[in-house]
Amino acid sequence: MKTALTFILLLISGYSFAQSVCLTPDEHKTQRKQLEKNYLESQALFPEIKNRQLQLGGFYAMSFDERRLLAATEKFQKEAQKVFQQLAFIQNSSFACYVSLYIKPNGAIDQAAYEFIGTAPTANQAAQIQETFCNWLSTYQYTFTATSAFRVRTFISLKKEKLVKVALKPNTITTLEQAQLTTRPDTVKRLSLMKMGLTEVPEVVYRFTNVQELDLSGNELSRIPEGVFTLPKLKRLYLVGNRLKAETLQIPEDNHLTFLSLQYNQLSRVPESVANCRRLTSLWLGHNQFSAGLNMEPLLKLKRLRDLNLYNAGLSSLPEEIGRLKKLQILDLYHNKLQSLPDKICRLRRLQQLAVSENKLGELPKRLNRMRRLEKLYAHHNYLASLPTKLYRARRLQLISLSNNAFSYVPESLLRLKALRDLDMGNNRIQELPAGFTNLPRLEKLYLRGNPLTGEEQISVAMPVIHKLEGNKTEVFY
Repeated sequence: MKTALTFILLLISGYSFAQSVCLTPDEHKTQRKQLEKNYLESQALFPEIKNRQLQLGGFYAMSFDERRLLAATEKFQKEAQKVFQQLAFIQNSSFACYVSLYIKPNGAIDQAAYEFIGTAPTANQAAQIQETFCNWLSTYQYTFTATSAFRVRTFISLKKEKLVKVALKPNTITTLEQAQLTTRPDTVKRLSLMKMGLTEVPEVVYRFTNVQELDLSGNELSRIPEGVFTLPKLKRLYLVGNRLKAETLQIPEDNHLTFLSLQYNQLSRVPESVANCRRLTSLWLGHNQFSAGLNMEPLLKLKRLRDLNLYNAGLSSLPEEIGRLKKLQILDLYHNKLQSLPDKICRLRRLQQLAVSENKLGELPKRLNRMRRLEKLYAHHNYLASLPTKLYRARRLQLISLSNNAFSYVPESLLRLKALRDLDMGNNRIQELPAGFTNLPRLEKLYLRGNPLTGEEQISVAMPVIHKLEGNKTEVFY
């Protein structure tokens, strides 16, 4: 996961041409909503968008004014880059920032804000920016005028390194400019508008009637219009890292989604309208806070659900109804606060991958072996000291991760898993290495580091077994 240190400064001018108000970052944070009310989002300047008819070829033609605004924004970007290039510290480093402009109807910039992405400038560097960029802004005239005050948010990037051309697939679009300028939106299958500071879904999205994957991650969206969900070919929708809440997410019934990611939002429960995604096979809800418990009603209506992600979801318990998700193949419960798993989880007979690592589990359900299709079990970083005695009946198990637990011996059931290829029991309390490992015909990797048996005094006792394993082409990490 990428981390970014964001440094927000409000740009102020003292010039009579465009009088600005000096706001601290805190003041800007409190006034931002009011600013957004006073300055129209740029797409709102073109109300005719909603009434336009689809043109031949499956696209909407941009109006003259839309093209004029786009040209004005591109001109600002190029001139702003030149101004930043005057600063010595930027000439010798990589630099990127978002710039938000609050513009009067006559094109004068009333206020502006920028956010550094990456390392924040020092106090001295910030003073240079204030003197150079802010003074330039105070006299800048946007080459687009309107009947109302409006706002524009754009991205400026300068890099010391040579630019590397990235070959995008011809059916992929990754910028608003591309989305607005393309004359063949009917050919676009993937539309990615990530990390653009969007507070609303731009109208241009609806041009792409054949888009199959839409990524709006890393923005500031608090609602998603129903029209997004009803794009006729849309199957995969990424809404990661926005400001969505369960009560504001309204998904209509007429949708074709098979994959939906709502990670890193502000959900406290599963949105009821998720139940309208009847074709959904993958639902990712991780990095939200379901501390009040997991409401199962919407999930139980997803009859095709195969992949459920609840990573770091604040769960301290799981409802018994989890066992009713009969078609589930992958269940991710990493990094929660679970002390136990419900017995009925063992009814997930089609489950192939179970991830319960980094919880507080003292034991696993006794009937785990009933998951006859289970191939991968991740249970590291818990408090496990034993395993279900009949686990060996889960005959498809190929990978088991049990590191950082409390095992003082190797459970007998592990030595009977003939399909086992990869076993991690590192950082436990294991004293002896059983010879039974040499009878596992498919074992490829065995991790034992951090156990007492690998100490200087005891490793010699284990070496005969290790040598035999290595003779069987098993890699032993000790």
